Amino acid sequence: MSLSLRQALARAHREGWSNRIKCENDERAVLDGCYFNADAGLFVIDYCRELLRHSKGEWAGQPFEPLEVRLSNGEVYQIPHPEFAILLKSTLVIGIPDSDRVIVCALLHIASIERLSATQRS
Repeated sequence: MSLSLRQALARAHREGWSNRIKCENDERAVLDGCYFNADAGLFVIDYCRELLRHSKGEWAGQPFEPLEVRLSNGEVYQIPHPEFAILLKSTLVIGIPDSDRVIVCALLHIASIERLSATQRS
């Protein structure tokens, strides 16, 4: 059964996830039967936290913990998940969640890296 876009958007609004439809690709996905399920999303997050572990170094076997990186110019960036960071030989690339921005910084400019407690995460 095929829904019209109007029907699909009405369903999304009734179920409280219409704010997740942000572009034409999202509309196409909804028309193809896709929908937002918060419980399923939380399951994936919990599953990843359980399985994503450090493989080398002093944290080997430990789960990833969100980090806060402070640069020498005072800028601060959070790394909520390991997929938001790439460590290269002399550079750290940090992806900014909910955007297409990345921060590329030389390792020499990292003033500190701290683990974030649950209350510090934004």
